[in-house]
This record gives sequence, structure tokens and C-alpha cells, in this order.
Amino acid sequence: MNAESAKASIESNNRTSIAELRAAIQQQEAYNIKFKEDITSAVNTMFGKVWDANSLQLTDEQLANLAVITPAKNAEHPFGLNADGIAFNNKGKVAVGDSWSYSNVLEDPKTGSWVDLKLTLVKAWNTSRIENPNPPEVSEVRLSGSKLGTNEVSMYAGDFDVQVNVEFLEHGTNIPVSLTPMLIYTDVDEKQAVRIDSGGGDYLRLMGSRGQEVTDRSSRQFGASANLQGGSADNSLPVREYWAIFMLQETSSFTYTFFDGPGTDVLHGIGSGALDFNRPTDKEHAQAEITLYRQAVKHSVEYEIIGDSPEESSALPASQEYEHNANVAIAGDLTTDSDVKDGIDGVWSFRGWTTDKVLTEAALGFAITKDTTLYGGWTFEPNQYKVTHGFKSGTAGKALPEDIASRVPDDKTGVVTGDLVEPGSFNDAAYEDNDNDGVWSFRSWDKSEATISRSNAHFIGTWVFVPNAYKVTHVFRSGTVGMELPEVVAERVPEDVTDLVNGSVVEPGTFDDSDYVDTANDGVWSFRTWDSSEVTIDRADAQVVGTWVFTANTKPVPPASANNVELELPSKPQLAKTGAASSWAMVAAAIMAVLGVAILSLRKRFKE
Repeated sequence: MNAESAKASIESNNRTSIAELRAAIQQQEAYNIKFKEDITSAVNTMFGKVWDANSLQLTDEQLANLAVITPAKNAEHPFGLNADGIAFNNKGKVAVGDSWSYSNVLEDPKTGSWVDLKLTLVKAWNTSRIENPNPPEVSEVRLSGSKLGTNEVSMYAGDFDVQVNVEFLEHGTNIPVSLTPMLIYTDVDEKQAVRIDSGGGDYLRLMGSRGQEVTDRSSRQFGASANLQGGSADNSLPVREYWAIFMLQETSSFTYTFFDGPGTDVLHGIGSGALDFNRPTDKEHAQAEITLYRQAVKHSVEYEIIGDSPEESSALPASQEYEHNANVAIAGDLTTDSDVKDGIDGVWSFRGWTTDKVLTEAALGFAITKDTTLYGGWTFEPNQYKVTHGFKSGTAGKALPEDIASRVPDDKTGVVTGDLVEPGSFNDAAYEDNDNDGVWSFRSWDKSEATISRSNAHFIGTWVFVPNAYKVTHVFRSGTVGMELPEVVAERVPEDVTDLVNGSVVEPGTFDDSDYVDTANDGVWSFRTWDSSEVTIDRADAQVVGTWVFTANTKPVPPASANNVELELPSKPQLAKTGAASSWAMVAAAIMAVLGVAILSLRKRFKE
């Protein structure tokens, strides 16, 4: 058979099979309608004449998935109270937090499997004597009468309001089962009430003709407007007059509170002997055996790298072929040992496989329907280094002050191999070091630039210390009152002593200290002494002062005649002791005395 004939045969067979499938679907729809009618009839039978299945306005899906907690009736409903429940019955009380289970309470409408109910006492209140909206909580409930129900989900307890959590579990396990449950509380008497506290979101509710919705928030036993209160205690009315019905959304658990009112030995329960619900189990299912043929279609998956990639890496995944709609197994990431790009060291990272060339849509597992190319990309992050700085002292014996060390430039980060870097800028102004009496000046960096090569760069700057310089100057002065020092003597002053540091000890300089003959004043100048034999530099220039003294030449005095007055002049040693000024005064006085005698002698001669 050629390809065209084969194709025609496949298409003809498929048309026939599809037609059979459509017929089966139509038949199943009819069966579904019949099953819905059967479910509705079963619900109506359970409700009796008071209600019908439309009272709750159930959707088709809710009706089909309806699960009703029913009492045990026969061996087909193997209902049972577990060991914990039996133990609670024996001791006659249940504490808050205690749990007990009933086996095989209802069937899972979706699977037909039996479902267990686990009940846990969450809270309890003593309501027998305290008439207020907030009765005290108690830690346990005393059971009475039939205690925990043995053939229905119920408990007998007097004078207690109880809050119970109910869980749906797969039979014999702790695996939750999600159901669309109808909850029927069948014995809600006058001044009793039931409230759904949680589970399944919004719910529908219906109550017996003797029931009423409680709106009095101050009522002790109800407390909220969502409660349903029971009706008259007239036992002649149908028992459904006292029913409170709740239709929950799909859920695996719910919590309810039952308010017992002022009575004693009150039955709390979900479902009782008053229920008569037999879920139809004979839903028919249409069958159609069909065979659809197809020609084998395969698609390829290719891999491609976009953008830069390391020089060496693991091999690109090989092309793969998949059948149409087969799930594609995405290849693993590529790897590499390369750590360089364009001479720069760093880290290559594979970005993964994507379905687009811009590498934004990650390729996840998918069913292939056409030839497909997956794209991979790499990223390269250069290794980053930094430029650091340090200062050092370039003067032996001098430690760099902290104030200078703190001027070090900030580190520079983010540089990579190949970058040319220079030292950072900083405050390079001279620093006055008062402690050491000098000035620090920045000299230079150990290098003007550096090229990053797989390591950090470090620059060291050198500062040098220059102590403050001082000098000692010399000055000459006259030690003779009334006499100024000749300039030629003043010029003999020693040269200044310079470049002295603090603490230096200096003696006066040498000079020509020979006597100077002062012909103008007819005497001799002689150096006497310095004001200090040495000076110590104390953060300032110093000065030493030398003193010269003048000694006048002495003249001989002629001997006195008969006509002259004899004048006795002081001897040279006496002049030296009295000082130049006083000596000259005495000489002058002697001269004046001689002149006076001479004048008197002349006058005497003129008279003769």
C-alpha cells in the first residue's frame, strides 16, 4: 500500500472511531441525567414531604458529589466507633483536645471508597446556670445517656455547649479526603442551636419549619446571627421540623458549635436514625472501543550558544529527536575551567537554556510539537581588585604622626586586570609637628602608576621631617658710659651660628679681641666679656652680647713752681679703678686747676 492509500485508510478509520466516541458521549450524558434524577429522588426521600432536593438549590456538580453522613443500617455500611471513642465512653467524659473516630461513615462519591470521620473536642462551655453571653470554658465534658453514639455520629452530654472539629479521612489512614458534604443536625430542639464555624467557605443552609434564625447577639446560648435555632418541642410534628441543614463547599474538614440550651442529656450529632439516605450506586457508564491511528512524527531539539563564551567548555549537547507531544528533557548546564576573557581574569557562568535568542525565557520541560532550538548563554564577571595606599616616614628615628597617616587616600575598588591606576589624591599640605618642633613634607610615592595584574595595587607615600632651624647672633656694646663703640670695633662681631635645632648648646664665636687704639678719643678700647658663656636653643633664636670698655691715655703733670699751685693728679692705677669716665673728669679738673693757677700768675705779673 502506497503512502496515499495508507493516509486515506487511517483517516477513514479515524472518522468511524470518532463517530463511535460521540455516540458514547451522548449515551453517557443520558446516563448522567438518569443518575441525577436518582440522586434527587434519594434526597427527596430523605427530606420527606417537608422539603425536596431543590430546597438547597444544589448545582448539578454538588448534587453528583453529594456526601451525607448517615447512620449504620446493615452490613453494607460497616459503621464503627474506634477504640479511643469506646475508652471515652467507659470513663464517661471527653477532655478538650481529645479525638475519636468513626469508621466507614459515608462513601466518597468520586471513588466509591469508604470515608472515616475524626472528631476532636475543640472547646466546651458550662451553660447550666450562668446566664450571660460569655459562659466560662471548661476543660472536659461529662457524657451521659448513650454517651458517644455507637451507630450514629453523636454524643450525649448535659449542660454543655461544645465546639467540635470534624475531619474526612481515607478509611484506615490519616489522609484527608475532599468532599461536598451535606450536614444534617436532626435534633435541634427549642432554644438549642447549631452554628458552622469554619470549613468549605460559603455554605447554603436550610432549617425545619419550627426553626428560626437567631439575631439576638445577647442570647447566651447562641451569640451570633448565623445560628439556626430549633422549634417547638411538640413531638407530634414530623421530626424534620427540628432539622438544621448545611450544604458546604468542597472541603476536607469543618468545625461546628452546638448550643444545648437549658436542657439536660442533650444529643449533639451529625446525622441520626431519622435519616434515610441511600446513595444510588448503579450509575451506568457508556463504553466505546475505538482505535485512532497516527503516523509517527518526530521533532528535533537543537542547542545553540548566543554571545561570548569561554575558549574551552563542556561539549554542546547533541541534537535529540522526540515523538510529537513527547516531553522534552532539557540538557544540563555547560561547564568550564576557563577564567579569562580578552586577557582579563574572572569567572564564567552559564546562564542556562532558553527558548528565545535574547535569553530571557527559561526553557522548562515541555511537550514538543515542532522542531525546536534552545539557546544558551554565558556571562563573564571580571575579578575585581582594589588600589590601596599607605604612608611611611622617610626620616630615620621619626615616627609619622597619626594626623598625617589619616590623610591616606581612600581605597579604589572595582579595578580589573589590565587597568592602569595611579595613586589617589589627598591633602599633601605640609604638617606642623609641634611635638617634634618641625615640619613634615610629602616627598613622593614609591611609584607614579601601576598596572593591575591579578592582584591589588598598593602605593606607599613618603613624608620627610625637617626640624625648625634657629640661629645665634652676636652683638657688641660699649661698657663705658658716654662713649659709643667705634664702628671698626663693632664690625669685629663673630658671624651668626645658623641651622641650629631646638636644644642645641652654643658658645659665642671667635673674633679679633685685641685692643683697639682710639686716636680720636686718645685712648684704648678693650674687650671685657660676653654676657653668657653659652646659650641653649629653646624654640627661638638666641643672642649673645659682648662688652668693650674705653681707657683714656694719661699725660704727665709738670712739677709745681713757687708761683704755681701744685696739683696732684691721680695715679694710673687709680684711674683704672675709678673707670674711664671718672678718670677723665679728674684729669679735666686738674687741667682746669692748672689753668686757673697759670691765669692767676699772669694777672700778678701784669700788676707788678
